[in-house]
Amino acid sequence: MFAKCLVFAVFSTLTLALANDDLFLYRFRGHILKTNGKYEIVATLADSYKEPDGNADNVLATGSWDQTYNITGWSVLEIKTAENQTNIDQVYSAGLLEGQFTQELTCMQWQNTITNICVNRTDFCGKLKNFFLTQLNWIYMQIDTHPNDEYWHQINLLLVQLNGLIDGYQNKSRGPRKELEDPLGFFLFQVLASIDDIAVHLGFQNISRHDSCSALIKILPDNKDVFVSHATWDDYNSMLKVLKRYTMPLKRTSAANSWSHDFYMTGPANLTVIETTIDNYNEDLYRNINPISIPEWMRVVVANRLATSGKEWVDKFFIFNDGTYNNEWMITDFKQFTPGTPPKPGFLTVAEQMTTYHESADMTEMLNNKSYWASYNNIYFPDFRNISGEEAMVKEKGPALYSWQNSSRAKIFRRDHGKVIDLPTMIHMMRYNDFKHDELSKCNCTPPYSAVCGATDAK
Repeated sequence: MFAKCLVFAVFSTLTLALANDDLFLYRFRGHILKTNGKYEIVATLADSYKEPDGNADNVLATGSWDQTYNITGWSVLEIKTAENQTNIDQVYSAGLLEGQFTQELTCMQWQNTITNICVNRTDFCGKLKNFFLTQLNWIYMQIDTHPNDEYWHQINLLLVQLNGLIDGYQNKSRGPRKELEDPLGFFLFQVLASIDDIAVHLGFQNISRHDSCSALIKILPDNKDVFVSHATWDDYNSMLKVLKRYTMPLKRTSAANSWSHDFYMTGPANLTVIETTIDNYNEDLYRNINPISIPEWMRVVVANRLATSGKEWVDKFFIFNDGTYNNEWMITDFKQFTPGTPPKPGFLTVAEQMTTYHESADMTEMLNNKSYWASYNNIYFPDFRNISGEEAMVKEKGPALYSWQNSSRAKIFRRDHGKVIDLPTMIHMMRYNDFKHDELSKCNCTPPYSAVCGATDAK
């Protein structure tokens, strides 16, 4: 069963709109110290928290945790690391603090989404573990043999950060390291969206279903602003959502990022990155999936940290593509937009992945001509429509769910995008679902995936 949509909206100042409530009700504060080579985790309720000595040089990270998912629908994590610390200590301490803050939520999320993956699937999980072991061992080797390469340095930092998160959750500060003890442990949180593609590659049926989403990039009248919004369709077991903001002044790159799975903001590059899933109906393509690769989640974060433009983001993202979790990616570069004037070339880059194939283009001209770009789980690039089998699905089952030009959501966005004139109307647009009465949304389908904000518990 699907939950109601979770809607993000962001505009040119990169301000995020969330429910307005008492965010201090469940606030925690904390920091990480390193003394004589040992890491210490300090985390308490905000009203009893004592700030570390501002002049101390052993403070690695500070942060806050608002456990407000029962109030706003979101918990909020913010972590800042100290510029005078090494990259390794910055990312490890960020992981430690996040793991400590999110212990309760992580445990619940594990029960909701991971626990049953291997139940009565011994053969599948054995092969899945071998796939990840092959992948991770290859990654470790690349890190060791490319010590001065920025790309592999970032991959190493991600693994160190993940181990920090594991240590923080277990309340054991074992120190920075890249090797993971169990590829079917916390690593599964990171690769969850890729597992069903890997399952097909390994000769099993999909064990889950990819999420579906709607996205809209909208230029307001007179070019006064540009909104970027995403409506996530997700299962109720994934409702423990966290909005994360990391400020990590890493050497050789700047890394201030906010994200929540489908929606990322980076600074000072001033990029927003969103995606909607696209489907593969051609099972032959799953043969392209290869463990000698980088997992999708790592490629996203590395691209976020290193890229300064949409094109560069695409170039970084598709390095060592593992071929899983096929999406249409939309990267907006707000450095190319000045309120009152049309976005400049390079503002909107759209990229699509179909296993190990990918295609991208600067779509700013189309955005300016139409004043919007919408994404709704249908493939845009014609070659990909053919190789994925989606164009054949249009001929077999009709356009309502499969056509980029004439699907239900394509028509709804085309009809209604002009109603978006401010933030409230944008939010209303992205929450829209009237499948029982809207002629464009009605379809002979159960459940109805034909609304902007799909909810399959609606009958």
